[in-house]
Amino acid sequence: MSTTTQSILCGSCKSPAKTVPNPKPHDQVKCPRCGKSDRFDQVMKSVQAHVAHLTQQHLSESLAKAARGNSFIKFEIKKPAHRSFRWIIEKGL
Repeated sequence: MSTTTQSILCGSCKSPAKTVPNPKPHDQVKCPRCGKSDRFDQVMKSVQAHVAHLTQQHLSESLAKAARGNSFIKFEIKKPAHRSFRWIIEKGL
């Protein structure tokens, strides 16, 4: 398993969030552009939901591409509904 570091972005203005180094769950995360703030544990819950959503989108698209043109497999793509998140990461998964 590999790990990568991603910047946490404000879901509204896409600006990088600011927090203390090695934050604890109760530490505040704040967007310097729009002023939105939240506790670090809540920010991580939003980011996890965002990553799960991106993964679901990517998997649906990949399966549809794999089945395209194959007469033995019929795959109906059901894209996940559009959602907005308070805190996100860049889409470079």
